[in-house]
Amino acid sequence: SWTCSDIEGDITSFEVYLDTTDASSVATVVTYLGATTEIELEADPGNTYYWKVIAIDADENKASSGVYSFITQ
Repeated sequence: SWTCSDIEGDITSFEVYLDTTDASSVATVVTYLGATTEIELEADPGNTYYWKVIAIDADENKASSGVYSFITQ
């Protein structure tokens, strides 16, 4: 999960990146910005996955979360 804030409050979408190397592959783009948004992605067991989220506002400004990882069981 993640949280994001914007001074102008005009975030329009999030790009979610997920892969097994460096989080450079777009897995999905979330344009519904409810209080909670849930996405489902396919993941193989026993792999390390790297992910990041990029927030995009109405002026197309982007801010990245940084890269994080998790291991599937």
